[in-house]
Amino acid sequence: MERGSLEAPRSPEVPSGMRDQSATMTRVHVRIAIFALLAAFVALPRLNASAQDPLATLDDDDIAAERRAEFARVLAQARTYLTEGATDPARLELADRACVNAARLDGRSAEVEMVWARVTITRGDVAGALRHAERAATLAPRSFDAQLLHASLLLDIRDARRARIAYERALALRTTSYEARLGLALSLRRAGDAPGAAEHLRRCTRDAPRRPEAYFELGATLAQSTVAAEASEGRAAYTRFLSLAGTDPHYAAAVRAARSAQARAPARRWAPRQR
Repeated sequence: MERGSLEAPRSPEVPSGMRDQSATMTRVHVRIAIFALLAAFVALPRLNASAQDPLATLDDDDIAAERRAEFARVLAQARTYLTEGATDPARLELADRACVNAARLDGRSAEVEMVWARVTITRGDVAGALRHAERAATLAPRSFDAQLLHASLLLDIRDARRARIAYERALALRTTSYEARLGLALSLRRAGDAPGAAEHLRRCTRDAPRRPEAYFELGATLAQSTVAAEASEGRAAYTRFLSLAGTDPHYAAAVRAARSAQARAPARRWAPRQR
């Protein structure tokens, strides 16, 4: 190049073989980049799922443990709301929602159905409560509590036949249960079997002589009997009930009923002995 020339120096010419190799390498790199982008695109839904579901990164044992812990927490929450619902009806709505969430975690839990039945009956929905109690009894046929709850709701709707069967199941699971035997007696009496009811009520008074309920029901079963001995036993049962119930407000209505029944009982007439 001559001195003072402004012409830029020429690059050394690249042989045609090297140019072809360079183009080939460029195409390879582009393909690799495309494949990488496609792989990332395919993996994206899995990454998003992992980000949305923390259990997705856990193994099966960890997932089961996490689910059990969450189930226990939600069920405890439902029980708490149910207890609070006794004084704050708005809490029953929260209890119902907690039961829905617990059922989603374990759709075959008798515990959930039992709590749900109690929430529902507290809200005044007897038919709904019976459905939950019936499902609990089906899911846990060896659970005394599930059978007793089902039986008590059947008695509430005056289905004496089915209540008797359910109480017999509960009593078979726990033969010493005062509540199950008392309920069985009431279902028998409602079905028209007063003698059978009286036998179970007498057993209740022997097993729990300080509990007043069975004395009241025995009085209601026998006090108006046309058999003198039974009527006398019924009046005595009412008297015992009144002494045990005292002024406990829980028994106030039963106390009034017992006193009224005693007032209606025919007085025994005295007749002089014939000489």
